Amino acid sequence: MAKKEKVRIVSLGGIGEIGKNCNLVEYGDTAVLVDTGLTFPDAHLLGVDLVIPDFTYLLRNRSRLKAVILTHGHEDHIGALPFLLQDMVPPAIYGTSLTIGLLRSKFPEYNISDDVALEVIKAGDKIQIDSQVWAETFHVAHSIPDGLALAIHTPAGTVFFSGDFKLDRSPIDNLPTDLDRIARMARDNEVLALLVDTTNIERPGWTGSESEVGPALAQYYEHHKGRILITTFASNIHRIQQAIDLASRYKKRVFIAGRTMLRNVEMARELGYLHVPPNVIVEPNELDSVPPKRLVILATGSQGEPMAALSQMSRDEHRFVSIRDDDLVVFSASPIPGNETYIFTVINDLFRMGAEVIYGLDSGVHVSGHGSRQEIRKMVETVRAKYLLPVHSQFRHQMLFKKLAEGWGYDRRRIIIIGIGDVVEMNRDGWEMADRVKAGATYIDGISVGGVSTRVVRGDSRDAERNLLPQPAPQQALPGAGEEQSCQCAAALRIQEAGAEPHHCRHGASSRPLRADAECDFSEEESTTVNVWLTFAILGALQGLTEFLPVSSSGHLVVVQNLTDFAPPRVLTDIVLHLGTLIAVLIYYFRDSVSILSGRASGKVHRPWLYLWYLVLATAVTLATIFPFRHWLESVASGQAGLLVVGFAFLITALLLVFTDRLLRQVRLRAPEVTSLSWLPVVLVGLLQGIAAIPGISRSGSTIFAGVLGGLKREEAARFSFLLFVPAALAAALYAGLRLPNEPLATHYIGPLILGFFCALISGLIAIRALLAVLKRTRLSYFSAYLVVASLVSFGIYFLG
Repeated sequence: MAKKEKVRIVSLGGIGEIGKNCNLVEYGDTAVLVDTGLTFPDAHLLGVDLVIPDFTYLLRNRSRLKAVILTHGHEDHIGALPFLLQDMVPPAIYGTSLTIGLLRSKFPEYNISDDVALEVIKAGDKIQIDSQVWAETFHVAHSIPDGLALAIHTPAGTVFFSGDFKLDRSPIDNLPTDLDRIARMARDNEVLALLVDTTNIERPGWTGSESEVGPALAQYYEHHKGRILITTFASNIHRIQQAIDLASRYKKRVFIAGRTMLRNVEMARELGYLHVPPNVIVEPNELDSVPPKRLVILATGSQGEPMAALSQMSRDEHRFVSIRDDDLVVFSASPIPGNETYIFTVINDLFRMGAEVIYGLDSGVHVSGHGSRQEIRKMVETVRAKYLLPVHSQFRHQMLFKKLAEGWGYDRRRIIIIGIGDVVEMNRDGWEMADRVKAGATYIDGISVGGVSTRVVRGDSRDAERNLLPQPAPQQALPGAGEEQSCQCAAALRIQEAGAEPHHCRHGASSRPLRADAECDFSEEESTTVNVWLTFAILGALQGLTEFLPVSSSGHLVVVQNLTDFAPPRVLTDIVLHLGTLIAVLIYYFRDSVSILSGRASGKVHRPWLYLWYLVLATAVTLATIFPFRHWLESVASGQAGLLVVGFAFLITALLLVFTDRLLRQVRLRAPEVTSLSWLPVVLVGLLQGIAAIPGISRSGSTIFAGVLGGLKREEAARFSFLLFVPAALAAALYAGLRLPNEPLATHYIGPLILGFFCALISGLIAIRALLAVLKRTRLSYFSAYLVVASLVSFGIYFLG
């Protein structure tokens, strides 16, 4: 294939590591740079202030670079750009208002002129890069306002960057991640690659909402009698806003300590991202006049940076603030990997000075800005890319993502693990690791208020050989701990050769050295465990039982999905399990099915053609009811917020069953067959079957209710409900089949899927017979009690996490 027919992704940073995110997308002679971030040095890199990407490849190809697009304003995404601007000026730099504001505020410090082309964009904007390449942006929730996801469209396909994201259901700015627009983009374009944020892939479930931090902080505002010092990232405008809002509520005042935070607060206020009530901010000359119990200090230094405000306070070197015995210091941030030594040094010093310190993940005063495992899965399923590339994570995160993504239905060959310096070429026909470029780390030493010194040490293998960089001392394993050693797999060697920090793969106590040509991967035999077979058996049995018993199969699947981390290939699993229950109906009602399709009357079907027409009519009404809301239904079925919908829907189904029993107790002449009724009750049955697409509304329960309401006997209402399931399930399977090309099957799921099919078939037959027996002997409302309990479980999972 000609080069112009391929998209190239060049990794310059942020893959196989946390920080210095920097990736290049190339098509023909056009290159687009996505983010240009920095990171902090590990403790063993003495004298190094910052670590930025090696820009050698960019500088050699400066004529091809048409644009820089910034996803948000965190340092690990924009912090290295001033260094690049000292060597070259791109034609245009795009970012949202806050991102550009944060970047521009750095220019005086780095002696960058104001003639750089900075273009302010917003979520939803489209950027024409050249005649063939264009980009569009999407809002994502993160720990800083104005976060973006990014789609870069080329004739060879679309490359999608998730950006740093979380699916926060109650964000501070009321702007959740725009999954609807992302889904529409994915439907309208062929997404070749998804570069997805996998920072929190090790965390099951969902990340807590930023709005949960406020109540956790409020308890200290209310009860602590001395000063409160809060340290967080200077760019975390949402966290700063909550701290200021609480100060206003509890009649406290706020002092901003730290040049970067003060600069960001002033800029965010000017741009309208931060709202500060009058007379809340304290100037340095007012500090002595504010009673300690009325003072909150927001300080930089959450990462233990030596020159940050809190670090200076811990050494009693700050100009305006000295630590007191009654001070409460709250670390409202999580450690960036590599900064732990600095952070704990500050914490220890603060304790020695008499302060009380609140820190740690279990303190409740911090939530991550990155989505956890279920949110990552939701993004993957929404974008439906041909290839997946985990980014913004270390090597162990990448490998865990690969294992999990196989469980979500992706072929292992379409999950691409790359390192810094790797060049991936791809198009609709396939992908290949095409090249390696000079990349890695550049170590910056000598940052001062007046600017940046000229001494720059580039981190490559030759530097280590010449002992220009200090080497880490060998670490001793703790007694009884699993052995952890440097992985010698090919991907790891690529990362290490590129100049990134050495990564480690944890193999447990029985770890063994890996060959240089090993893939450091999980084999298909290891993935296909007994647990996978058992889970599919349970899913199949659950589908069969809950599809025909009036308790909602879709509602139970939403609950199970949020209770467990097991993530099968959703589309194919839905098709296979529904086919199992469909065949169960055809087996149980075999004679009726033959009579209806052949047009020959039987003992229970006296007017087969009319029966068939009523099935078609009800199905058409069902499809017409569902179709306008199909995308919303898909989002409810796979999102955490779906638990709320399911909880209320379970209660509605419980009420329907109670009403059905009351109708059946009424003495009235009921029709023995649906063909004895007019078409209006049939339309009602189809309408309620469509409404039952909402997870938690029982399809069998609602259609039996509609049939009884229309005048049918209970057994005939159930029979019509079950037979109506056949065309509805076929239509659902056909619709789902349209998405199968975007969900390639991992081969080790074939066996478990077959097992799930038969479990659904057998349990479906049992459920049909059981429900008919219940209708003859007892009340449907007995299921209502179960549904109330299921509703409480749904609400509990949602509110308690």
